[in-house]
Amino acid sequence: MFWVVFEELHLMNLAVRPEARRRGLGAELARHALAVGSERGVRTALLEVRASNLAAIALYEGLGFAKKCFRKGYYDRPREDAVIMTFLMEKGGATMLNEDPAILELARIESSEFKTLEDAHHGLEAQLSELNKRHFLTAEEEQQKKRIQFDKLATRDKMAAIVRALKQNRTLAAGPSA
Repeated sequence: MFWVVFEELHLMNLAVRPEARRRGLGAELARHALAVGSERGVRTALLEVRASNLAAIALYEGLGFAKKCFRKGYYDRPREDAVIMTFLMEKGGATMLNEDPAILELARIESSEFKTLEDAHHGLEAQLSELNKRHFLTAEEEQQKKRIQFDKLATRDKMAAIVRALKQNRTLAAGPSA
């Protein structure tokens, strides 16, 4: 599903059977890969996705991936372009959001939920940092670490959704461009 080389995670062949889609399984698989990458000190995650696979692109954007470029004719059967998407990590952990600081400040002002989530995210980062300082973790502490990593990613996803909604509402309020 993924491989890690040095400080890069490459997400490959993430697939969910058609009858099991729309249940969050794809997002859970991707979050797991990012959590493992975080544990291994990954700084960047990347993936390729068919340009026509709009559902997958939306899923990855919802997780914080950003479109970086296209590869012409990357896929065969049928011949199709690939969208290259990346996710920036910070100090071995996922960044909260790769957003303009002005947008984040606006989210803090306009959404009390965003501020609450941001505070929770900082708290989870602090807990994770304390666990990472230890040379040895008990089985219980390992489980706690995994729960914290999962909660941290889920919190970041909720924050990203608030920012996306804020940006969309501002775009709609601005009206069509001339």
